Amino acid sequence: MLPACYDLLKPGGQLMVTMPIPHMDWAMRLLEWLGLNQKRTSPHDHLVCLKNVPQFTDKKIKYAAFLAQWEVLTK
Repeated sequence: MLPACYDLLKPGGQLMVTMPIPHMDWAMRLLEWLGLNQKRTSPHDHLVCLKNVPQFTDKKIKYAAFLAQWEVLTK
């Protein structure tokens, strides 16, 4: 998924990505089951740790409660 996004960006283009941290997805499922988190709109089959994404140069990662990750990736 991310390599295709990289191909679509022009040089210097930025992509904002947000997703659960892969090894903490079990906690996100629990919070969803308890009604404390929004329901998923799609399966979480392709979760990645954003600090390990190749190709992109400038990476600014933020974490929320060790459950979710946000990152702005620059081509």
